[in-house]
Amino acid sequence: MFKDLSLQATYSSYEDNLGDLFYSPVLAQSVRYDRATAYFSAKALANYAKGLECFAQKGHAMRLIVSAEIDKEDYMQIQDGYALRGTITEELVARMRETLSLEEERNISNLAYLVGLGVIDIKVAFTPVGIFHDKFGIVEDAEGNIICFRGSNNETAAAFESNYEAFDITCSWQASSFDYSKITKSQQTFEKLWSNQAENT
Repeated sequence: MFKDLSLQATYSSYEDNLGDLFYSPVLAQSVRYDRATAYFSAKALANYAKGLECFAQKGHAMRLIVSAEIDKEDYMQIQDGYALRGTITEELVARMRETLSLEEERNISNLAYLVGLGVIDIKVAFTPVGIFHDKFGIVEDAEGNIICFRGSNNETAAAFESNYEAFDITCSWQASSFDYSKITKSQQTFEKLWSNQAENT
C-alpha cells in the first residue's frame, strides 16, 4: 500500500529517477490511475514499465487525457489499439494478461497493444483557444489512499530523460483539509474532462 512506500514531497528529474523512485513503485500498489498531460509520447511508458506491468496484470486500467497536439505515430497507435480492442475476445484478453511483458524494448511499440487490452484508455482534449496544458495525476490504492501529483512534467520520454522537470505530491492520509482540497479539485477536474463536461474543453 502507499503508506508502506518511501515517498518524497517533491520529485525532480535532475535529482531523481522518476520512473524508479515514484511511478513504478506507486503504480505497482495502485488500483486506479488517472493522468492529464499536455504532451504525450508512447516512449514515456518505458520509464515505468515494471509498475505498469503490475498494475495491468491486476486488471486495472489507466485513464489518460492528452492535448490535441499529439505525434502522428502515437495517434495511429491509439487508433490501432481501439480497433484491436473491438476484435479481442475475453479468452484472448485473459491469455494476453497472463503473459503481458512491458520490458523496455517491447514497451516502446506497445501502446496499441495496451489500448487494445483495455489497460489504457485515452481521450484527447481540444480547446477553442490555445492548448490543453494542465499536468496532474491521481492514483489510488486498494485501501482508498490517494496520491495526487502536479508539476511541470508531461508524459513524454523527454520529461523523464532530458528535461528539467519537477512535481509535488499530496498524500490523502497526511493532508490537512486545505491540502486535501488539492486532491478533490483534481478529481473533479479530471471527471469533468473525462465526461466532456469541462467548460471550453
